[in-house]
Amino acid sequence: MCEIVSHLEAFITEQRTNIKFCILLQISPAETLTMLQQLYGDRTIKISLVYDWHKPFTDGREIVVDDLCSGQL
Repeated sequence: MCEIVSHLEAFITEQRTNIKFCILLQISPAETLTMLQQLYGDRTIKISLVYDWHKPFTDGREIVVDDLCSGQL
């Protein structure tokens, strides 16, 4: 089970990295979503997640992985 979760986290992190790259190229969230859909097809993250991650990266966030929640170690 941990291997599946790890693979999913890596897959999501990969898409976040691509979102960050699109921001560096000044590509809009809508265009970013279209590009992700072309690349990942039906495995693309939800539109809301694209927008949720677009703003922090636009505001200067560097890290592409989730922040640890309290209780996670």
